[in-house]
Amino acid sequence: SSSSKLKVVEGILNGRRVNYFKGKSAVNALMRDQFQISLKRDPLETKEEAEAILTKLLNFGLFVKVDKTNQKKVLTISQQQHPGYSSFGSESFYIWVYEAHQFRNKMIGFGVLAITFIGVLFPLWPAPMRTGVYYLSMGLCGLMALFFGLAIFRLILWVVLRLFMGQGGWLYPNLFADCGVIESFYPLWGWDEKKAPSVREKEE
Repeated sequence: SSSSKLKVVEGILNGRRVNYFKGKSAVNALMRDQFQISLKRDPLETKEEAEAILTKLLNFGLFVKVDKTNQKKVLTISQQQHPGYSSFGSESFYIWVYEAHQFRNKMIGFGVLAITFIGVLFPLWPAPMRTGVYYLSMGLCGLMALFFGLAIFRLILWVVLRLFMGQGGWLYPNLFADCGVIESFYPLWGWDEKKAPSVREKEE
């Protein structure tokens, strides 16, 4: 977690980028006060207790031991480990096997591939579906054109008011604001706020 401040280093394993850590760094992370507070058990008193916990995590398969190679940043899975009864070493290097974001990334990738595949099969779609998608795309293009046209028109209107009245005004002032769709079109009109005169201008 962010509170444990486990120091990780980027490496390459089987052609993909991974983050690996040294056993000593993991032990120190468990012994830090920030991690001790978050524990739902008695605080760890010795590094041996921390190593015992990490040994259990290692044997549960949450991370595996790796070895450095002669090539920079390139790692290999260590052969000196046995599933279920490996010992944790402070001077060894490890990588996490479980990463919370992997499932999400895989689902996003699967979704992109599925959409691409469906798009490639567009000529084989039934005629009513193709017609519906065509009109839907035309409608979306029309909305985008209307939005950009409105943005250009309100900018031109602001420039004209600024030149001839000395004060700009915005049609739909919240159009690009960080708010909801309905709030973006309310209020209808808004004038630029006049800057308060500086101390020097007041003295003059």
